[in-house]
Amino acid sequence: MISVIDITERKQAEKELHKSEEKYRSLVENAREGIFQSTAEGHHITVNQAFANILGYESPEEVIATITDISHQVYVHPDDRIKILQIIEKEGSVKGYEGRVL
Repeated sequence: MISVIDITERKQAEKELHKSEEKYRSLVENAREGIFQSTAEGHHITVNQAFANILGYESPEEVIATITDISHQVYVHPDDRIKILQIIEKEGSVKGYEGRVL
């Protein structure tokens, strides 16, 4: 017995997902604002070029490799990170929060 499965729809969905991911990546990488993602423990996962520039680093990779404790190596007031994490826990995201960085 031979089975034939049409995967056209799945392939189209994968193509659209890839296109959407590339668009998002381009927006983040080319943003003028500093954007980053980090672990709850204080390590960067992703950093865009603008954020690296703000901190005085040459590249996002350098930020990720060099900064091991965001609270103390990025923020003027280490408690700012704690406040941000509390806002995320309570509201799910942070908008409009301004903190001073080193």
